[in-house]
Amino acid sequence: MTTLPADMKLAGLGIGTSAGGLVEFIAGIILLRILNVRLGYRPLLLRPKEIAETIRCGFPAAADYFAENIVMGIQNNLILSGFPGDSIILPTAEVVCNISYFASGTIKGAAIATEPLFGVFYEERDVRSIKKVWQQGWVIGLIMSVVWTILFYVSLPVLSSLCGMEMTQDISRGVLLCMVFTPVMHTVYMFTLYYEATKHFNLSMAFAIIPDSCLYVIMMMFLIPVLGKDGIWLSITGNQVIGLILLIPFVMLINKKQAKV
Repeated sequence: MTTLPADMKLAGLGIGTSAGGLVEFIAGIILLRILNVRLGYRPLLLRPKEIAETIRCGFPAAADYFAENIVMGIQNNLILSGFPGDSIILPTAEVVCNISYFASGTIKGAAIATEPLFGVFYEERDVRSIKKVWQQGWVIGLIMSVVWTILFYVSLPVLSSLCGMEMTQDISRGVLLCMVFTPVMHTVYMFTLYYEATKHFNLSMAFAIIPDSCLYVIMMMFLIPVLGKDGIWLSITGNQVIGLILLIPFVMLINKKQAKV
């Protein structure tokens, strides 16, 4: 981005993203070869029932991203309309969001690693092992979230310069508030993947969509007039707290009505 002319900065962002994906792919192939993992490929023909099950399993994640893209458009309009005289407000919000998304994406790795084990132990009806996997995944994610919070707060001046923006109190306060809520975000994501792996797709959809794609905009509508810019930062990941408060009693009610596994 820094080497291209001013009218090509956006193209530089796209080229950098694509090049990063290519480097990641090549590095993954090299790592597999070092570990002596076989890279042979053989097509597998699925039966119609298996195809339907695969589509059904992928729907919660796809619906979440679809809803999130719609919400992001509404969110940007809310930010612009809430601060009409501040031309830097939307870029500032994007810097905070990007740093928060980077941290949450990394932390989600701890939850994603548990999903196959959830599915295996669920089919085996091994409740004790499911609990152990949940505890391990949640603890690892919690440790990672604390580490990321410290690292991001210490390195904020460097991160803001990489984003091409001067370090401001808005960015500092926004990132700090977002990072404080990352353990809650990790908890919500653990629920999402657990229910997805155990074929409770309605609950998986609820945990995936309600906090991120429904509560976010509603919270911004109420918090921006009251708290100003802090209302944006609290909404970015604070919606996960409200989501848990709303969803966990609902899940407990369902578990009481249904037979225990």
